[in-house]
Amino acid sequence: MDRHLQRESSRTVRSPNDSDTLSASAGLLDPAVRFRSCAIASVEPGSVHPAEAACLPATAVESRRREFAAGRACAAEAMKALGLPLEPIGTATDRSPVWPEGIVGSISHSGSIAGASVALRSSGIRAIGLDIEELLPLDEELYPEICVEEERAWLATRPPSERGLLAKAIFCAKEASYKCQYSLSRQILEFAALRVELDLPQHRFSAYFLEEVAPFAVRDRLVGRIWISAGHIVAALAVR
Repeated sequence: MDRHLQRESSRTVRSPNDSDTLSASAGLLDPAVRFRSCAIASVEPGSVHPAEAACLPATAVESRRREFAAGRACAAEAMKALGLPLEPIGTATDRSPVWPEGIVGSISHSGSIAGASVALRSSGIRAIGLDIEELLPLDEELYPEICVEEERAWLATRPPSERGLLAKAIFCAKEASYKCQYSLSRQILEFAALRVELDLPQHRFSAYFLEEVAPFAVRDRLVGRIWISAGHIVAALAVR
């Protein structure tokens, strides 16, 4: 799988159809979760619900408006797949989505693709985390900032040509885990608060808490899914 990740690094997203490839891997997720993605360029900035548009500052540049609209469009499609009516998704002061009553979800985007994962609370899902990253190597200078000692030691055992992409996969898994835990803890964590173990052949990762973050204790584990598609790394997890 590491070789597959390396081969995929040369691909780039070139058309809206690539987002269909991204969504094709959604079967890896919890059956109660609906995942939808789209090319950011395919969504008009003015297509959002007026209540959602009001969440953006007047100074927001067009690229920010477009990625915001794409994320909301994906969320709307995911809610539609759950049989839910279209409802606006607000924005909290910390810029996290404010989901309609009874819904949990997460939105992410790269420079070219947006995605959203959504579930009903009644299904038993308490929190969701999603992150989408371009399949490009992480700069080695960022390893100490992103990766804890155990992760850096593991990277050192991998072939040099793989390390940057594997480090990016760790980063992606941590971002998804941080989003997931935040909706429960309401605490912003540093990268050093979690240690990630990747199992790329099985499309899985585990994120272990290295410090207490109520309601999570030290050594508590979050288990998520991770896959490579359409020139991107996608990590997602749900807590029941």
